[in-house]
Amino acid sequence: MNIPIENGTMLVQEGVILPPVLASDCHSCGEGWRTFGSLSAFALSRKTREVGWNLFFLAGEMRTLIPAWSRLLGRQRAVRRLLARVRRRNFNCMELCRIEARRFLGFPYLVVIAYAYHLQESYFLQSDNVRSTLQRDADWARG
Repeated sequence: MNIPIENGTMLVQEGVILPPVLASDCHSCGEGWRTFGSLSAFALSRKTREVGWNLFFLAGEMRTLIPAWSRLLGRQRAVRRLLARVRRRNFNCMELCRIEARRFLGFPYLVVIAYAYHLQESYFLQSDNVRSTLQRDADWARG
């Protein structure tokens, strides 16, 4: 997994059709996800609105706790867990907001907080059934 794991990283599911303006900023990072490089959620939302697309924010943070004997492996496991949650909700984007290293009784662990987003062309958020179908199609297109 080559996902750059740092605060503010925006990820989009591989296979999602993007407008050309955004597709040029995307870089594959493995495991079915792409990153928008240094674009923040605000900058991505502004760019999508310029071309008539929308970036919907799902209220409520997603939080995961992971034992962190190895910080890099712990971060990767936490991000995988959060990406799986985003997919289960049938959303296609995620922003990593905060990554904190903590200790409890001498045991290290990581707290990773993220937000789910959905990128689409319409001004109205698609129903869960439509998002599920689009996600299945994107998975099929990815191979």
